[in-house]
Amino acid sequence: MRLGAGAGVAGTVAMSGVMLAADRAGRLGYPPPQAISEQVGQLASGSRPAATMGRALGLVAHLGFGAAAGAAYTLLPRVMGPELRGLGWGLVVYAASYQAGCPPWERCRQRAATAVTAWW
Repeated sequence: MRLGAGAGVAGTVAMSGVMLAADRAGRLGYPPPQAISEQVGQLASGSRPAATMGRALGLVAHLGFGAAAGAAYTLLPRVMGPELRGLGWGLVVYAASYQAGCPPWERCRQRAATAVTAWW
């Protein structure tokens, strides 16, 4: 599972690079990990975290989620090659985390939906 967690962090770093490129190209809007972390922070503390804190929380949450997803990947049955299994798992994690897995706050959902549809 440790190897899977490390691979999950590596995949998250790669995805973060794609998100950064999309942001710089004007296609992302507000980074979903930051939006989700700010919403959770606001619910927990009663006030919106500062922008710097929101970015830091988003980064930590994004890497932690990637590590957990990578560790979970190691539990998948090995019925197909690792490339197809990895690609399939990545698509499932991406779709679930930015659609079904997003907290049910409207603002967060709108931002996450923007990130998902920006690529189409």
